[in-house]
Amino acid sequence: MKKNIIYILLFFFSLNTYSLNFKTIIDSSVYETDGIFNYYSGEIKKDEIVKISKAKIYYGVSDWKYSVEIIYKNKEYIMNLENLTPAETQNVLKEEISLYSNNEYNWFPVSGFDLLKSQNRNLLLKIQPKGLKKYQNEKTEFDYEWYDILSNTVPSYFFNSIFSISIFFNKCSFLIKDIKKVENYYQIDSQVYDWFMPDLNINYSKGDSVTLKLSLDGDYLTVHCENQLLGQFARTNHSTKKEIEALLKKNTFDLSKVKWPRHADGTCDYEDVSSVKTVSTPTTNVVKNKTMLVSENLKLRSGEATTSEVLTVMSAGTKVKILELGKAENIDGINSNWVKVEVLSDAKDRDGRAIRAGTIGWCYGGYLK
Repeated sequence: MKKNIIYILLFFFSLNTYSLNFKTIIDSSVYETDGIFNYYSGEIKKDEIVKISKAKIYYGVSDWKYSVEIIYKNKEYIMNLENLTPAETQNVLKEEISLYSNNEYNWFPVSGFDLLKSQNRNLLLKIQPKGLKKYQNEKTEFDYEWYDILSNTVPSYFFNSIFSISIFFNKCSFLIKDIKKVENYYQIDSQVYDWFMPDLNINYSKGDSVTLKLSLDGDYLTVHCENQLLGQFARTNHSTKKEIEALLKKNTFDLSKVKWPRHADGTCDYEDVSSVKTVSTPTTNVVKNKTMLVSENLKLRSGEATTSEVLTVMSAGTKVKILELGKAENIDGINSNWVKVEVLSDAKDRDGRAIRAGTIGWCYGGYLK
C-alpha cells in the first residue's frame, strides 16, 4: 500500500513538473546528447508544442547562445532557448530585459555594486547572513571558502520561457506560463522549478504557481514574487563583473573600471549628483537605400518592435538593403532606428539555412554596420 502511494505521488509530481506547454516561434533545429557529445537530430516546425524538461540553461550547443532541454513527442532533445515562448502568451519580454542579443551586459544583483561602493566584501555577510550560515554549516574541509565560491559570479537570466535567478548565496528558477504587459511593468504567471532563498521570509516548493512582477528602470530591473521583493538587478558589463569578482576573491578592485548603473532619469545611486552627465543622442547610423551588413545574429521581424513576430534570424554577415527608416529607439545603450530591410542574395539564417533573396522585414539598425 505504501509503495502504491509513493508511485502515485511520483507520477503526480512528474505530471506537474512537465505540465507547461511552450511553442516554437520559428522552425528550429534540435540535438540529442549522450552527456558528452551533441548530435543533430532534425527540425521542429514553427508553432509546434513542446515541454521544457529542466529549467536549466546550457551553453555551447551548435552556435546557439543558450539552449534548453525539451520533450517533444515523448523524446528528449536540446534546442535553442530563444525559439520558445509560453504556448498561450500574447506578449514577449523586451530585448532590454532578456538581453538575448547583447554580448556585453548581463543581469547581476545590485548588492554587488553595494559591495564595491563600501569597498568591503564582508558587507555581503550582513546582507545574506542565512545563506552564509547554511553554507558554513554544510562546508567540509575539502570545500572552498565562501569568497572563493562566490567569486565566480553567475548572471541572472530573464527569458520568455525560463527565469534563472542568482543572488550570491540565494538562487531560484521558474518556468514561464504567461507574460502580460501592464502599464509600465510585466506580470508573469510562472511555476517554481527550484527555490533556495534562505534570506527571504517566504518559501516555495517545486511546482508552486506564483505571480512575478518585472519593472525596468534604466539599468535596473526589480523583481517581485507575490508582491514581495525577490531581488533587484543591474545591467552589468564584463569589466564591472571582473571588479566585483576581484573584490569577492581578493578584497581588491579598481573602481576606475566600474560602470555604475543609472536610473532612467540619468541619476545614479552610487555617485554624487554633480557627476551625472547629460548624454546627447548621436546621429543614427542608418540611411535609406544604404546596403549594410548584419553585425551579429539579428532577428528579422514583421514590425518595428521587439514584440512583433520573428520571421527569421539573420546570421552575422548577411547583406540587407534599407528600404525605410522607422522609429528611433535606444536598445542596449545603442541609439539607432528600426529599419525596414530587404534581404539580399546569399543570405543564411543562424542555423545555416538559406534565406530567400528579397525577403522583407524589420530589424533594429543598431546591429547593422
